[in-house]
Amino acid sequence: MSNYFAKDYLNYWDDAVKKSIDGLPIAGDAVQQLYLKKAGIKKTHRILDVGCGSGRNYQVLADFSSQVFGIDVSYDYLNKAKHSPYVALIKAGLEDTKFPADYFDFLFVWAVFDLVEQTAALIEANRVLNIGGKILLTAKNVNYSMDDRPALVAERNAKLKKFPHRFTDANKLCAVLGDLGFEVIDLIKFPRRGDLGKNSCDASSTSFYEFILIAQKISIPAKGSVPDISQEFSNTALQMSSDNHFTDVLSFFESTCFKDEL
Repeated sequence: MSNYFAKDYLNYWDDAVKKSIDGLPIAGDAVQQLYLKKAGIKKTHRILDVGCGSGRNYQVLADFSSQVFGIDVSYDYLNKAKHSPYVALIKAGLEDTKFPADYFDFLFVWAVFDLVEQTAALIEANRVLNIGGKILLTAKNVNYSMDDRPALVAERNAKLKKFPHRFTDANKLCAVLGDLGFEVIDLIKFPRRGDLGKNSCDASSTSFYEFILIAQKISIPAKGSVPDISQEFSNTALQMSSDNHFTDVLSFFESTCFKDEL
């Protein structure tokens, strides 16, 4: 996975977390603080900032705890993150954090879950959390509205740039979390692209673009295989490519259906 994170991607990401390419709202500190409060973090809790990047989330996490650690797959980012007083910074991904078992009280996985091997990441998250520890993650759902053009264009652009973004089946994720040793505390659904930035959620949505999951470790994972919860393309893009008579999604994304939408 780390092969994707060359400097051109990191430069793109630095810009993307400040302002989206399509001008839609980006979720900032105020939105993060709202959901961190829901998680009930204590000042003494050990927090792992997963995909800490240049340290952009450090201050909001430090407002909740004095014990903030960070991991990232990029040395370039970790060198920037050194300007923030993390307890420790380690080159690692969520699939293998390099930390001891039962070490953390809280894992913060903001705008990162799309980029990891998701089942392996949740198994590792369970390993490094103590019993009662929590994980908060954001992800993109496999099913979003067919008329959410910005979401479709964003998916198209990421795929044509060969960024390793994946979509999560939120329903399947919630169904397998028990086997992975977690219980769901909350699932917050954001129907359309940009709604997370506005904190515009809708619990009744069956099709939604992004979601926040808060889950708590209650046990170690059960033995046995767990079905894959992620996929390369959204079901929305798969359906639209079929509706437009394309045999594969990439051909659809490369077609004139999108004209100059980049």
